[in-house]
Amino acid sequence: MKKQDVQLIQRILDGDQKAFTAIVEKYQKGIHTLAWQKTGDFHIAQEITQDTFLKAYQQLGTLKNRKLFCGWLYVIATNLCNDWLRKKRLPIQSLETVDIKEVDQVAYTNYIEEQTEEDANESRRELVGNLLKKLPESERTVMSLHYLGEMSCESIGEFLGVSQNTVKSRLSRARNRLKKEESMLRENLSSFQLPTQFTENIMDKIMNSKPITPSVTKPLIPLAISAATAIVAALLIGVGAQNIFRYQQPYNIDRDSEATIEIIDAKLVIDTPIKPTLSQQNGNSIVADKHDSIGHSFNNSPVSASQIDETTVAPSKGKWIRAKGPHGGQIVGIFTSSQREVYVGTIHDLYRLSEDTNGWNLISSNVPFSGYWKLIEYNDKLYTVSNKHVYTSMDKGKTWNSLCVRPDGELIAFTITDEGFYLAISTGVFHSKNSGSTWIPLNEGLEEKEIKTLIAVDNHLFVGTDSGLFRLSSNKWEQVPVGKNIENIQALAYADQKLYVATGKNKRNQLISDFMAMMSTAKSNISLYRSTNLGDSWTNITPPKELMKKPRTTKSTFPNSSGIEPLPSIELVTYQNCLIMHAVSDSYFSNDGGENWSILDRSFTNVDSSPVTAILNENTIYCGGNEGVFRSTDSGNRWQEVSTGIVNKSIMDLLVSNDILYAYIENGLVISTDGGDTWHPLAGDISVIKGIIESNGDVYIKSSRDLAPQLYLVSNESNRVLPVPGIPKLEVPDFNELMSEKVSNALLGNLEEEAKNNLQQEKKFNPEQFNSENFNESYNKIITESMNESLAYLIGSFAVQDATFYMELKNQILRWKQGENEWYNTGLIDENAIDASEYVSDFRELDKFKISVLENTVYVGMKNGHLMQSLDEGETWTDVTSNLPFDVETFKTIVLAGETFYVATDKGAIRSIDGKNWETLTDENGIPLVMNRLAVADTTVYGESEQIIYKVNRNNDRWKQVTPKIEYPVSCIDTDGKTLYVGTFGSGLLRFILDE
Repeated sequence: MKKQDVQLIQRILDGDQKAFTAIVEKYQKGIHTLAWQKTGDFHIAQEITQDTFLKAYQQLGTLKNRKLFCGWLYVIATNLCNDWLRKKRLPIQSLETVDIKEVDQVAYTNYIEEQTEEDANESRRELVGNLLKKLPESERTVMSLHYLGEMSCESIGEFLGVSQNTVKSRLSRARNRLKKEESMLRENLSSFQLPTQFTENIMDKIMNSKPITPSVTKPLIPLAISAATAIVAALLIGVGAQNIFRYQQPYNIDRDSEATIEIIDAKLVIDTPIKPTLSQQNGNSIVADKHDSIGHSFNNSPVSASQIDETTVAPSKGKWIRAKGPHGGQIVGIFTSSQREVYVGTIHDLYRLSEDTNGWNLISSNVPFSGYWKLIEYNDKLYTVSNKHVYTSMDKGKTWNSLCVRPDGELIAFTITDEGFYLAISTGVFHSKNSGSTWIPLNEGLEEKEIKTLIAVDNHLFVGTDSGLFRLSSNKWEQVPVGKNIENIQALAYADQKLYVATGKNKRNQLISDFMAMMSTAKSNISLYRSTNLGDSWTNITPPKELMKKPRTTKSTFPNSSGIEPLPSIELVTYQNCLIMHAVSDSYFSNDGGENWSILDRSFTNVDSSPVTAILNENTIYCGGNEGVFRSTDSGNRWQEVSTGIVNKSIMDLLVSNDILYAYIENGLVISTDGGDTWHPLAGDISVIKGIIESNGDVYIKSSRDLAPQLYLVSNESNRVLPVPGIPKLEVPDFNELMSEKVSNALLGNLEEEAKNNLQQEKKFNPEQFNSENFNESYNKIITESMNESLAYLIGSFAVQDATFYMELKNQILRWKQGENEWYNTGLIDENAIDASEYVSDFRELDKFKISVLENTVYVGMKNGHLMQSLDEGETWTDVTSNLPFDVETFKTIVLAGETFYVATDKGAIRSIDGKNWETLTDENGIPLVMNRLAVADTTVYGESEQIIYKVNRNNDRWKQVTPKIEYPVSCIDTDGKTLYVGTFGSGLLRFILDE
């Protein structure tokens, strides 16, 4: 389906307007169904459907990844529906109000007949609409698209940006809810037929519209991609929740249809340029490009860590102040210049190693090409490529200027030689002789090949593809044999007159493939070759199989089912005669050009894919991880963290209590007593932290060990984290053991008897006796089931009122009072099974419930959109959803300010004292604001909406903006009434001084 869309779009962009007819016929029913569901008006939905296709046609040139046309169309339709709802467009005038005398009698008779039929259809539509209103919005959407839009589960998944399994799950739940009425729904489908001339009417508008202009930009990736597989897998194997917040943010259908997240895996690791050549290698990583426009100059004066300290000590009102700590953060690239200066890049900033080599100086803050990027050097200038442009710096990275627009496509590599710029995307190579003013395709010989890597060596250009290695000769690509067979080229590198080529097969489950290669007679999937004559002959220098079978230096991860292409399974880093090969699970080091190898430990980096690496000299190696920069001065035997001066931690949770800041970062819980400038770890035996709250001046923490939830109390006397005294232990199944047993059974079940006997006797077996396809299917099913089961124990919010504790566990609310011997089940339960594939973002979004307590009153916002109230500490529950001023699909948080409960939802924020009377909080124009997070100071409530902080108090019902927009993605907020504190994803802590 995606391939067909891409082909049609290309024809349209080439000037074939008629090709758009196929697009309209394919999607018009789904778009109309969506519009009808959102507006409730069958005819208005037709207008919106026509407008959707017209707008899509006019803006088709701005679509950067044509494979995502379906989801893009969905966003356009949703935005048009929201526009119509906001404007409260007047209903179309009925013909019944027109003077009959002005209408020809024959036409009037025809009209009456048509109107009678239309009235009957409208009644049937109203019946269907009432049936569907019984469902939550997510289930209502898939039900409508399936029955009314006549779309398959696969098509709906692409349309909504969710997995096919998620669609099936929602459809199944919806059918169960409407068991008795499903036949009635089927009987009334005929009332949803579109007019016979509907497609023709749309195409008439298209033909009369302005021609589209193709856009020279880069393809995108859908935002609604589930990261739950990686989340739960990481937690199951002990990586911890500290890694969770690196996953992409959820798709927001209320954003403009042009808003996207760009894909550019431009890792910063490169070698010293070879003579006058320069390269940039890229894979697939998620970034958000900022301020990316031609002609803009970004001036960021170099500032050292000490200078930052001096300039940010004094309080400053009216602007956000970036705290000086905690040090460290996710490193996305490392670069060594020709003068052997070492640079590191974070998602937002660029640093250079200080002269004493003990810390880092900030060179450029909030760089315009944000995300995973890579620096390259040529003729004393630095270059990098973003999703749209090529940037250059002539002052060692202090200021950056947009040099040119680059060709559209998934960026693979960028290199510069005496002949000009060469840029590779996944589908081809482009050449520019005038610094990017014009680009010429250079693809003869590369037809129907996927580009994997590109490198320039003394004006010789090599490109690695899925069908072998090619060398440019007279503007044509000629294949260069490597090994015995045509190989899938994964990586290229060059140093000290040696060209290195790494080959490997693409595997859906790379870890299982590695295991099978180890246990069977099959060869490794990885091969490494070296040439000293630019590819005329090759020497196999693959690390010995015995070395590659040693214990892994990284933690195992489960296969990626999110739909995101994995990072390259092999990467090469070189300097003179030193060579590092990063494979999917391990890294190897050689200081003699690949003659001898040793394991390179990389477990400290806390990354599962290839870590960013640079070799400074034969002894010194720099490696970037998720928590900072590490250095080895003995060829990788021992490592030491050197992150001083880098302030790019992700703050996953934040609390201010009694002038102390508590923050949960990647490597644990830390505290600060000076507003976030200096931090110290909080002692205590805790691992994965699920939440931090305050009750009556005491700080409580929810953690988990082996998925078993535990509650802790911060001791003011010892400044340690201790278990809550007397709290009963909750028993949790050993999911690792259960999963291992299931995997072992699946493995044996897919082996022939001879191979099974050999394996049990610890002998090699023939890989042809193993059904890998069936095993992959079984393995992925086991992982999904294990994730869903374990999530029920892992996730969950909690609340504390005096000596009474409430906690979510296994889709239900438990209560424990000090002095009791066990947890009490309050009887409140969410019967819907957890579907890990539905969750895409912040760990707190996994919670089934949002809990808030005042004395005996408990409020619980449920995942199904219902708000429950208990006036007797959870003994009995009342559903107060019908009292709410609007329908709710998602509760974001519930907080207590004084005696008033504030509830943030996906439709806006509301408040109530008794649960019967609710007040909607709006902005100055009377429009409800959707608050992502709330924080309380006495009776004033602060909320974050679209990275702006607002406040409201008990004396008014209007949100008032109190801060400028925050430039970084927000993860959490809190306040002590004097200062606002904001935790970010990848940019540390921010603070804002409030007015007195």
